[in-house]
Amino acid sequence: MLHSVFAAAPACEHRFIFICQAAHVEAYGLKDKLQEWAPGCVIVELNGITGGAACTVYAAKDLIDSDHPVMIANSDQYVDVDINDYLSAMHAQDADGMIMTMKAHDPKWSFVGFADDGSITSVVEKEVISDEATVGIYNFRSGRQLVAAIEAMFNKDLRVNGEFYVAPAYNEMIEYQARVVHYNVGSEGAGMYGLGIPADLNLFLDLPVSRAACAGR
Repeated sequence: MLHSVFAAAPACEHRFIFICQAAHVEAYGLKDKLQEWAPGCVIVELNGITGGAACTVYAAKDLIDSDHPVMIANSDQYVDVDINDYLSAMHAQDADGMIMTMKAHDPKWSFVGFADDGSITSVVEKEVISDEATVGIYNFRSGRQLVAAIEAMFNKDLRVNGEFYVAPAYNEMIEYQARVVHYNVGSEGAGMYGLGIPADLNLFLDLPVSRAACAGR
């Protein structure tokens, strides 16, 4: 998680909201650790598994500023990218949303579809519709847009494999002509590195990028 925090921390003014299982906060002393890594952060504690990643994000609804940009980032990955360049790209394209992507062809990922101008027309879970898969970092121009999109998805009961995912929420925005773009960071193992299971973590720790990441903090 430490790598994920530093990778997602921009130079501009920001606040971290961590959504964690209450049992993990207690077992691993996360309150002290997260405050050390991200001073001023807020921790939302959950008592049990939610109905999906979108439900997990929605648990922090009252803490999300309606008028300011918001970024959602999974905690089980490391991305070898300057997050400030990433955020600047969204501003430069005057986008309502931006999805960090990587080159992939495995249906275990979520994928984005494109219009001729490069804007995203759809986001699909577990179906290969392009060679750009979502990484797990999602940006919205405002918290209001994010919350409204998730609520629209809930109201339509748009689940995948019984769960509410974050990525398809963009479809609710696109339906109303929102401009959503992507930012490619490479591919799995070359720009994006999973940390969620022991095999992925061990692979990351064996790579030069992990040593560089540790040395830079």
